[in-house]
Amino acid sequence: MEQIIPFDLQIQHNPYFNYTFCLNQLPFLQSISFREVSEDFENLNLQITSSLDLFEKYDVYIDKIRQNALYKISLFNFVYNNALLKRLTEKDLDQIKIQVFKEGESIYEKSFSIEVLPMDYFGGLQSYPQLLASYVLSNNTSLYKIKADAIDILARNKLTPSFEGYQQKSKGKSFTDGFGHLQIYPKSGIDL
Repeated sequence: MEQIIPFDLQIQHNPYFNYTFCLNQLPFLQSISFREVSEDFENLNLQITSSLDLFEKYDVYIDKIRQNALYKISLFNFVYNNALLKRLTEKDLDQIKIQVFKEGESIYEKSFSIEVLPMDYFGGLQSYPQLLASYVLSNNTSLYKIKADAIDILARNKLTPSFEGYQQKSKGKSFTDGFGHLQIYPKSGIDL
């Protein structure tokens, strides 16, 4: 007998996770959307687990989802296994399993893999490119001069060095903030 699938889950996630995500309270999971819901559902439990115990089992309780409605979850407050992340010395593959339960019985299950990276490994710019700054070490004395010059340029233009535009999610302000910082690089003599 063929089982009827009552809905589909669209899952948006990053391809990797590391300790820097954890420190900056950034999730690897962006959203889970219920789509093509074939009937009304009540009292569902969505459960997210990790094969490596990257985080504690995470439950989301859903009171009601209506037929043909879109239901999206985009806030995840995982409790991460910091000890695991700190002692990881090479990348590993984690299986993330998402199950939906109704009255204690699993009615849907979907899994995906993510790479779990060691603490000092930068995964690239496709996910949270701002984390690149976490890997910059101030072991070059020129960095202090660059920071001071950037602050001066921004002050002359009546701007602050706090990346306000980024924090306020203002594209125009972010461009201005970044431009002020970038003006000093050609003068610094450092190859980027």
